Amino acid sequence: MSAAASRLPEELIREILSYLLATDETTFCAFTEYGRPRCRGSRWRELVQHRAPSRTRPLLVSKQWLRIGTPLLYEKVFLFETSRTKIMAQLVKANPAVGRAIRYLRLEGGMGKDFSAIVKHAPNIHTLWITANVRGADSIAGLRKAAQMMQPRTLYFTSNSFRINKAKEEIEKIVSSAIAERWTSLESAMFCDNSRIGVDLSRALCSAPALREIFVGTEFFFLRWIEGGAFATVAKNESLECVTFVRILSARKDETAFLEAAKARGLNEHEIGLFKFVDPQPGSAWVDEQDPIDRNFAMMLDPLTSDEEDPLL
Repeated sequence: MSAAASRLPEELIREILSYLLATDETTFCAFTEYGRPRCRGSRWRELVQHRAPSRTRPLLVSKQWLRIGTPLLYEKVFLFETSRTKIMAQLVKANPAVGRAIRYLRLEGGMGKDFSAIVKHAPNIHTLWITANVRGADSIAGLRKAAQMMQPRTLYFTSNSFRINKAKEEIEKIVSSAIAERWTSLESAMFCDNSRIGVDLSRALCSAPALREIFVGTEFFFLRWIEGGAFATVAKNESLECVTFVRILSARKDETAFLEAAKARGLNEHEIGLFKFVDPQPGSAWVDEQDPIDRNFAMMLDPLTSDEEDPLL
């Protein structure tokens, strides 16, 4: 290391390393297509594995840079298998500063007994991303205990309707119970398209004292919330300020038709007043007009503006 680098103030070194080691929040917390896990044979897992060496190279500059940068490297932690969780648990026990550095936690697996040890040493987690789309044989013993120790402000949750198993149902129960009884600081709840919103979860969201915003994916799947009665339950939460969803531009250029469809389903002015439409972000995967699936979604939404039979009923 050069003499000039060795004389840099630690505050400046921390700023430099924060820039070099940071993972974009939007990318880290993004939902995958219809809630499918990224971790199994996916590009997401490849990025985690192959980008790790290049990201950690700045820590090799000196022992000082290693000391300052190690906690920064673990601000966002992604767990997807038991072995990775076990290693992470050992690390936070050996280096408490790493545990205190964790702010974002993404769970796509590895929620066995070692997981609770990580959360025990990570008191500053404010954003939790969790999927219930796991294998039935996966252990979630650590999640039961860990959920009681966390106090997230933002929750990303996905649980699709495919391949229902015991582990998936148990994760849904744990999350619902935590929202209702423990996570009193929860302000934002984000759900993936096609997420199952059962009675327990909708009631839990209704009772969340600090909940201000719910994100429900696209218009198409929000209609499922309405049809199933989940939205009517959640809308009773007096602290709730808005329910945000992505408008499907290929189906319409404004929200008039959707609002009419909502009124036709019996929603009152208060409930409709919670709606907040947002456009898909440039380059996002919400709607691809070249994708036959998205084209079908758009075609299914269009009849809602006519007197024809509702295709979702």
